[in-house]
Amino acid sequence: MNRFSVLLRFADQLYGRKKIGQILVNGNHLTQAELDDALHTQKNDPFLRRLGYILIEKGFCPPTDVMSALIQQLTVCVPHKSP
Repeated sequence: MNRFSVLLRFADQLYGRKKIGQILVNGNHLTQAELDDALHTQKNDPFLRRLGYILIEKGFCPPTDVMSALIQQLTVCVPHKSP
């Protein structure tokens, strides 16, 4: 595991960042079976492509749904300062 992966895991725990696949499944934009298929593809992908790219390529989600999920993921991840 590289440093970037460790930092991402830490940020996930600290800020409660949701995974993009789970955001899409929870929003009914993707089935669990489709997510499992895409994750399997990602795990065996020699090019290490991101999940969103794979979901679009397989036709499981349109780019707009993936972008919305990414925005939601980043919104949850960014800590807010109180005034």
